[in-house]
Amino acid sequence: MANFKTWQIDAAHSNVSFKIKHLELNKINGSLLNFNGYVKQIAECDFLGSKFHFKGDASSIFTGHEERDVHLRSEDFFDCANHSLIQFKSTEVDRIDDEHYFIKGQFSLKGISKKITLTAHFKGQKKGVDGNNRIGFEITSQLRTIDFNMNWNGINEDGVPLIDESVWVHICLLLKDDKK
Repeated sequence: MANFKTWQIDAAHSNVSFKIKHLELNKINGSLLNFNGYVKQIAECDFLGSKFHFKGDASSIFTGHEERDVHLRSEDFFDCANHSLIQFKSTEVDRIDDEHYFIKGQFSLKGISKKITLTAHFKGQKKGVDGNNRIGFEITSQLRTIDFNMNWNGINEDGVPLIDESVWVHICLLLKDDKK
């Protein structure tokens, strides 16, 4: 398999965020602050068959509420003391149309690997101030906490779950051409 170009995630201009429903009333937002990765583009004209690789540090989770962040890093959720690596490696990229792709691959969280599908919107390509090319992707997915042994199931006195089982993930990536 030929490699047309490798693009490195520009973490300073990218973000990884999530939302989860709380008390069935509102959504709590958070982000992952430390992450890196790359895309190995196979063909010049599109990203069909390309390789997407992402690594994140679960201990960098941030919701803006320190007590909640400490709880999220505990065994109830991410168990960062034993499993701080979050990783995605694509196995297949299918084109929906000129700007949209399904990216299938292995997602690892809390020491558990599952096949998932991400939906990606290619935002285009532009030159940065340094003259090197940049590309952008907006990627979304929905994950189930119970699939990754996040079984904390607090409920209120009325039997309403404190958090939902579904987490919405939203990733905005700016990637740099790795040529120097």
